[in-house]
Amino acid sequence: MSNAKLAGSNIVDFIPQSGACPLGCPDCYYNLGVSENAEWIKAANHLSPQDTANKIVRVNSGHDSNLCRDDTLILASPNSAVAFKHAFFNTSLPRFDFPRPVVFTANPGWMKWQFHEPATHWKWDNLMFVRFLVPDLTIETRIRLALAAKPYLARDLFIVLTFMRYTERPKKNYGYTQMNHFTHYWWAATLPSRRCFLNDMLRDEPTFQGRLGVCGGLDGDERCAACGICESTYWAWIAEKGLAKWAKP
Repeated sequence: MSNAKLAGSNIVDFIPQSGACPLGCPDCYYNLGVSENAEWIKAANHLSPQDTANKIVRVNSGHDSNLCRDDTLILASPNSAVAFKHAFFNTSLPRFDFPRPVVFTANPGWMKWQFHEPATHWKWDNLMFVRFLVPDLTIETRIRLALAAKPYLARDLFIVLTFMRYTERPKKNYGYTQMNHFTHYWWAATLPSRRCFLNDMLRDEPTFQGRLGVCGGLDGDERCAACGICESTYWAWIAEKGLAKWAKP
């Protein structure tokens, strides 16, 4: 069994850690009790290079690659006997010295209204894209996100917005929807409201043009196969950096 959201895509999950992520971000799907016995999460702990032929391995979606770091590097390093040819890491902690490109969440759930302050010593060339969680659709949120994203845009990084899902209804402009995995959640009720949010950001900050996307897209099909952001930014990173970039950290 595999993650239903990945069906039809060229991406597979690999989560080398076991148990819930110690960061404990509120409303993280992977930390909900319903996910603990999900067969696809168990399967994501036991991938081999044979399982991932011609696929891109998404390392630690729902966990953090900077936690239990040694275990993660041993299992995902190109110098390892179980190396994956194509892979990228996920983290919400600003350390990017990995042997593959990195997706960085700049405002993880435990921060929400705060953002990691960019620093010159970061290993910037390892970043594949930067994710910002969108807690609601208010003007205040849009302004805060735009200001926080500018330093990343200045380094020509792609920005991805991920609209938060909640187990309890937080705002009137959220609607009850069937989750695309195994449970229910509250989130932005309509596609038009999310399109409006994105268009307003593009209108307010023209430099976002061509550098801003939405996780799951805005066409009503949230599957990774329909979105394509992870795949396209991964191959763009490879085209720029090349396989030679992969070195032991």
